[in-house]
Parts: sequence; C-alpha cells; structure tokens
Amino acid sequence: MKKLVLVLFILIGTVSCSKEANDKIQESKVELGGFQYDPSAKKPVQVEETYYKISPTWGQAFHYASKRGDHVVYIVLGSLFLAAFVALFYGKATDASWLPKFLDNEILFGAALFLLVVSAVTFFTTHASEVKWQNDKWVKKEVYDKAVDQSGSTQPIWDSLETNHLIIGGPWK
Repeated sequence: MKKLVLVLFILIGTVSCSKEANDKIQESKVELGGFQYDPSAKKPVQVEETYYKISPTWGQAFHYASKRGDHVVYIVLGSLFLAAFVALFYGKATDASWLPKFLDNEILFGAALFLLVVSAVTFFTTHASEVKWQNDKWVKKEVYDKAVDQSGSTQPIWDSLETNHLIIGGPWK
C-alpha cells in the first residue's frame, strides 16, 4: 500500500508542476567577445561579455515533452504498467485465484511489483527528463535582462528556443 501511495504522490507531483519559466540564473561566466573602439586608448579593445545559464523547470519539461507526437504512446504504456501494478497488488491483497502460483514467493512478488512501478515511472518521465537535463542554455546578459524587464520572466527566451527548434527532446522530429 505504501508503494501505491508513493506512486500516486509522484504522479500528482509531476502533473501539478507549473510550466512557468524559472528566472533563476544557474551560473554566469565572462568571455572575451568582439572588439570595440576605445577612445582613451585610441585603438580597438576586446570587450568582455557576460553569459547566464538558464535551465527549464520540471513543469516546462513536461510541457515541451507533452507536445511530442510519440508522447501519447509513452503515456499509454506507462498507464498499462501502472494498471498491471495495481492489479497485481490487488490480486495479492485479496488472494485472487487468477494470480499465478509462482508469485506466492515474496521475493518474486516484490521484484514483479518493483519492475512494474519502475517501468511505469520511466515511461511517464522519460521525455520530460530528456528535456530537463539536456537543455541548460547560455544566454547573453543583455538578452536575459531584456526578457526579464519586458515580460517579467525568461519565457520569451524559451519561446524563441522552441520556435527555432533548439530545445533538445522538443516537439519535432
């Protein structure tokens, strides 16, 4: 029963994630950029440019993953594994006659439940995990500041990345 409650909390937690952009700067770095004329030195000097690293939230990751064409197949497969988990758990709890006899062994029964729940969670989260963990983006400080000043968040940056197909694991082939 504890495992079933845990699975429900995981599903509720992942579905209820906000898809709002996170304005948190993960890291910053300074690199040498182009050249700019310096009147005091009377020659061009190299300019330092600041970059900020932003990452998608889990809510954004699930949002972009849900737009994929093959995401429905993964949700159906995850639901089937979850239903098999519930059926197996219910069958053991009620001593159902349809339950195979080899599942009377507690180790085999526990392993079967574990494999079913892990498979279900994997199917539910595989695309979102890909989006979440492979889309740390470096943006210029000026671009970040402009987006936050005009809209109050980094959502315009993420919209631009989606429009230009730069989100790894996003909704395109």
